[in-house]
Amino acid sequence: MAAYYNRFDPSKRWFELLPIPGRRLQSAEVAELQSMSIYRDRRIGDVLFGTGHIIDGCQISVDDAKTQADITKGSIYYDGMIYDIAGASVVITGMGQEVIGLKVTYEIITHEDDPTLKDPAIGYQNYGMPGMDRRVANLNWVVNDPAAFPVFRLQDGVVVLAAVPPELEGITPILARRTYDTSGSFLVFGMDGFIEALDEDYVNLVIEAGKAYVLGREIDKLIPTKIPVAKAKTTRQVVNETKTYQTGVNKYSLNSTPVKQINILTAIVEKTEDITRGSLPGTTDLLPKTPVVAIVSISQGVTTYQQGIDYQQTGDSVDWSLDGTEPDGGSTYSVTYRYIKTMISGTDYALNGNNVEFLAGDLPVDGSTFQITYDFYLGRRDLYYLEPGGDFEVISGQPDMYPYAPGEPPNVLALGEIYFPPDAEAADIVVTNYRPQRLTMLELRAMLERLERAEYNMAITELDTIAQTSDPDVARVGTMTDNFTNFEKCDIYHPLWDASIDPDNKTLVLPPNYEEHDLVADVVNTTAVLKGRLYMLPYTEEVILEQNLATECMNVNPYAVWGNVGVIFLDPSEDVWMEVTHIHKTITSWWVSPVNRRTSHTTTALLMDEQVETMRQIPITIRGENFLPDSDNIQVTFDGVPVELTPVAPTAAGTNAGTVRADVDGKFTATFVIPPDIRSGTREVRAFNYV
Repeated sequence: MAAYYNRFDPSKRWFELLPIPGRRLQSAEVAELQSMSIYRDRRIGDVLFGTGHIIDGCQISVDDAKTQADITKGSIYYDGMIYDIAGASVVITGMGQEVIGLKVTYEIITHEDDPTLKDPAIGYQNYGMPGMDRRVANLNWVVNDPAAFPVFRLQDGVVVLAAVPPELEGITPILARRTYDTSGSFLVFGMDGFIEALDEDYVNLVIEAGKAYVLGREIDKLIPTKIPVAKAKTTRQVVNETKTYQTGVNKYSLNSTPVKQINILTAIVEKTEDITRGSLPGTTDLLPKTPVVAIVSISQGVTTYQQGIDYQQTGDSVDWSLDGTEPDGGSTYSVTYRYIKTMISGTDYALNGNNVEFLAGDLPVDGSTFQITYDFYLGRRDLYYLEPGGDFEVISGQPDMYPYAPGEPPNVLALGEIYFPPDAEAADIVVTNYRPQRLTMLELRAMLERLERAEYNMAITELDTIAQTSDPDVARVGTMTDNFTNFEKCDIYHPLWDASIDPDNKTLVLPPNYEEHDLVADVVNTTAVLKGRLYMLPYTEEVILEQNLATECMNVNPYAVWGNVGVIFLDPSEDVWMEVTHIHKTITSWWVSPVNRRTSHTTTALLMDEQVETMRQIPITIRGENFLPDSDNIQVTFDGVPVELTPVAPTAAGTNAGTVRADVDGKFTATFVIPPDIRSGTREVRAFNYV
């Protein structure tokens, strides 16, 4: 093994090497020149870039089975150098968090490994002699290797974080610190949470697409994120809750709800049984049911024995040691007694909702108490937040009867909290979005305008108060203090109400009768040029510059073959609408001059407009490109819900119902209707087929 000498040390602050005439060049000096250059490049590169950041390419795609991730070739910055990385495929599990990174290994290449490293200078004394060795860096894609530097992070097979482009990555912390110092962590838009049903024990917390800044760093989520969260199924035990039984009342509510199960129910039960008297006088007879609370009566035929004279209770036995009379030895007598029984579920009682219901079995004694030991569910409040790295996390609170949300961790952006009622279904779980938004200048301006309107309304209210308290009734006739910005002073339910308010202009008007229509182009007869959702005036294309010659052909993907990545277009790609509530009333008017006639018209009063929670079910046209030629059974999901495709000519239907087939160019066009109950917001549309 050759010895390599290198005395470079950054702490010595070497700036340059100064050669002296007549002195020989040392091998260490050549190594030090390289080390100084690499160290200088690294210092500059670390200011501009960050380790593991993608310079070019390196796009990742995960297959539908979530078992393999394909990464295209590209360039990545690492340790002062920009390395070209070949495309590769890595095996993933698609479960939990997985980190895909690059592992760097170094090796020494000598002239024995590579004969071309020998001196190529023909005609010189050193021709064919060994020269310097080479140090080679090998970078390989690996999964969950602590020795590798991370590039991609996956959660359940979905890419949640990738190395961002390196736009002045060294300066980014400075900008982030300034942003955080001036504005803190804040939400720009989106990232509202809501609950979606998953299974018996879990629900999905769906966090909308959005953009936020955490510790000054920009985090942009393009599609909604789903996080499974456990329902509130933690229980607490109540021991010996006491109730008093009343004859005829067989249902008793429990104090703590909702009840999961009854563990033990004990009650005082009265029983009459025949007992055989022992052979020896003055002895005791053991009762079969224990523990005995009291002996009610003892009889034999027409003879009734007196307690305290003939017998007494001793533990769980009848004691005949008193001086009174007793049954003959070996004879049978009847005993009515009370004992504490552990009631049998399904025979003596049943849990009916949050109530104990006694059945046709043994019943407690009237006026006696019974005890129930049972488990009941507890509620929970969770907190969900955004980390500086771009991950959404959920902190589970302490389950309790009156739960409270856990504390917010440091250096995160809290987005909201989730209240899980005890053992509740998804529809009953409540999400409270904090909306920690920072206001823009336009929003601040709008807030200022609202404040000015509030001040004006307060002044109007003061006028009302003065008019009502100081002026006599006769002086208030004809007084109008309504500013026509809302319906607070209007009786909209009065039969003569037919007006509407324009709050912007602060006027009272009869609103127009209007209808809403979506713009539909006459594709067959129009002279406009239709490009998706763009309608343009007619035009002709003209070639300005053309180059039909080439020097050579180049294979742009010589090392690997990647599958087709389809591209889809939606028309319309977005839909904006408002739900409006109106009051309709027909007004009849009479004109006396010039002739008597009557006319009727309908007026509409706008009461309220609001943004609805779910999307309306409108038809969508989907156009796909870059699919495999003649691909069959192409299906589409809208926010994970399968939709039925209707092919648009010349696209043909697929073999399976509700699918289509791509043409020879890998293209298709179809229509579908948005499924019901899809929440408003950014939603993912996927087109795929399994070959």
